[in-house]
Amino acid sequence: MSSELQARVQELREQLRQIVGVRYPGDLAEAEIEEQALQAGDCEYLLVACRLARAEREQATQELPWLSPERQADPRESLRRIREICQQSPDAYSAIQAVLVTHPDVPRGNLVPAIKRFRSDLAQLSLEDLAGLVTAAWNGGQQGFEAVLRTRKSSPRVAAPSLWAKHDE
Repeated sequence: MSSELQARVQELREQLRQIVGVRYPGDLAEAEIEEQALQAGDCEYLLVACRLARAEREQATQELPWLSPERQADPRESLRRIREICQQSPDAYSAIQAVLVTHPDVPRGNLVPAIKRFRSDLAQLSLEDLAGLVTAAWNGGQQGFEAVLRTRKSSPRVAAPSLWAKHDE
């Protein structure tokens, strides 16, 4: 995002705050202020509000191109975003879903260690267990995720029986 655009957004927000402070004192909601400005024909307020909305929309479009499916992810940038997602998400399921949705071009084999690295509540799980959780979250939603999480946390790891094992007869 350009610093010029960011400065412009801040400038417009400050202009709007000043207008509101002078013309619309009190604790009014934004919708109430807009309604009063419309009724009063306050073109200055409405013009600044429109310019601010346009600048914020432009700012948002500059921040989101990394979500484009055809854009190749830079590993450093992806790790930074994954860390932010994991730190901001309230629970493991939300973090995993957000990471999967925002990084569709990154192989899951690369996402799993990153998620484990940035989510302390998943640190005790092995990479294989976490890979199962990621798959369950993607395919089975919240219910699938919780079912797999319960089995991973509560059951000891048991080797699967071999089909070729000898049986006593």
